[in-house]
Amino acid sequence: MNQPSKLSPFVGGMLRKDRFLRARRAPVLLLPYQYQLQGEILFTVKPQAVGRDWLLFLCGGSPHIGACALGFPHGHAMLMVHDGHREGDVAQKIASTIAPLVKAVVCVIAGIHFDAISKEKINNILNGINIYLDYIKQQHSIRR
Repeated sequence: MNQPSKLSPFVGGMLRKDRFLRARRAPVLLLPYQYQLQGEILFTVKPQAVGRDWLLFLCGGSPHIGACALGFPHGHAMLMVHDGHREGDVAQKIASTIAPLVKAVVCVIAGIHFDAISKEKINNILNGINIYLDYIKQQHSIRR
């Protein structure tokens, strides 16, 4: 009688042992990130491993789905945006920046909404996104 194959732990779930080594090219870990300014949380990034790929939830204010970007390891990203939403540029920038660094497909689902948002707060959020991407780039350069 055949013995069931041993399971090996893997970020995001369990895989058969023979698939564990093949699916895991290089250990990559994206950690949750929260950007605060003057005690107010402007956005949160919640990563979820999906095999060797990544799903990132970018939420701020009243969370919702405003845009979805799919980034590929070669740097290109596809984008879908809900009518009237403006998160698309941010989602696409994150997906197209992180995917080549982690050498995997990265899906970014973004939804940031603050009632009567000021231009200053928008600029603070965009600045926070750049800080987050610089942090990811720095972490990736350390790992090389």
